[in-house]
Amino acid sequence: MFESNLVFPLNILNLAMKYSVPNFMTMGTGLPNDFNVYSYTKGQLSEIGKFFSTRSEINFFDLKLEMFYGGMFEPESRFIRNTIKKLYEGQSLELTSGKQKRDIVRVEDICDIIIAIIEEYRDEHSGYHRIPIGTGEHHSIKEIVEYLKEVTGSSSELKFGALKDRENGEPDTLADMSWLKEKGRKMNYSYFEGLKEVAQRYDPNRSEYQQT
Repeated sequence: MFESNLVFPLNILNLAMKYSVPNFMTMGTGLPNDFNVYSYTKGQLSEIGKFFSTRSEINFFDLKLEMFYGGMFEPESRFIRNTIKKLYEGQSLELTSGKQKRDIVRVEDICDIIIAIIEEYRDEHSGYHRIPIGTGEHHSIKEIVEYLKEVTGSSSELKFGALKDRENGEPDTLADMSWLKEKGRKMNYSYFEGLKEVAQRYDPNRSEYQQT
């Protein structure tokens, strides 16, 4: 984790500053830095990038990604994809209480935002830019799973509370997307409509699914 999230990107950042690359972008996380090793190492890179952006002529774009899903090749191990798969198969789902609220965002929207940043921020003065990326809306994991069960027409039993919550609890996350509105842009997918479209895409009864 330290190698991939800190050591390797720092080597790239060093080369970028050495050769006067004007813009550097990193994909961070909206989770608190002390949540786990992943968020800690991402947070360390952010702090180092912020430090060097004030001492060089580089734009350091720190994208704080919320929980993401979608795309044509989402791994089945990811939470949303795995949940949809189990729901279509009629499997029972053992879950935590599901009280934690998450801002979740489609990968397709993330890609569009990255393109927008490249196009609109490339001439910004050097410095540190913290950019939250989500929908600006959050709902509980329980609401998300119950909604997916509804749109898939699943008969799966949802066993909330079958798994223990984290000892210190799960943080709620929410991205402040006011910056996107100020740019006159909006997301392509709303919170629940985005989930519905992905759930329908993976319906095993659809011919398109069978072909992929």
